[in-house]
Order: sequence, then C-alpha cells, then structure tokens
Amino acid sequence: ASWGLFVDPGTHTGISVDEYWGVKVTGVLFSLLGFTFWLVVLGLVVDLMHNLLDGWKKRSFRIVMNDHTLILGWTPKTTILVKELCMAAESSGGAKIIVMGSDCSAYTMRMDMLMSL
Repeated sequence: ASWGLFVDPGTHTGISVDEYWGVKVTGVLFSLLGFTFWLVVLGLVVDLMHNLLDGWKKRSFRIVMNDHTLILGWTPKTTILVKELCMAAESSGGAKIIVMGSDCSAYTMRMDMLMSL
C-alpha cells in the first residue's frame, strides 16, 4: 500500500544503513511528514465522529418531568386548551404542558401560541 511509504520509508524504499546522509535525511523527513499526515487525518476523523455524536445527543434527549399535562397532537383548537389549562393551574404556580406527536414544528406551535395571546 502507498501509505506504507509514509509510515516506514526505509523498509519500503530499500534504503540501506551505509547510504549517503542526504538520502537518510530525506527518509527521516518523509517519515516525519507521514507521521504528521496520519495524525491530522486521525484528528479529523475523531472530530467528525465527536460532532456527529453531539448532534445525535442534541436531537434525541430524554426529558423527565413530574406534574405535567401531556397533549398528543396539535390542532388549531389546541391553543384554547393550553390557555384554559394555564388559567386552571395559575393558582398553583403555573402549568407544565408537553405537546407530542405533532406534524408541525415546535416553532409553528410556539408562533400559534404567541398569536393567540
């Protein structure tokens, strides 16, 4: 394989012990450059995997809540239900409301709630 030339140039190029010093220095430089090259490639792969795993962690996280109301789905009438739940829970410090299983985005639901206030 061609990567072997970077990793061990002495063996793959047939440089002997009694070779001229310029050839040896060239072999050492190739070896150091190859070592550095593979360190950079490995660093990029590790960074790519780290970013990929972070993205997965941000997209799929677990929420643990107690004393909440769960609403399945979102319709135009859901804003009325949410307002009524908030008014009913106002005396106890507010309500925790979770909406799941909706086809619309969280942004759309938030904007609908803001428009209905």
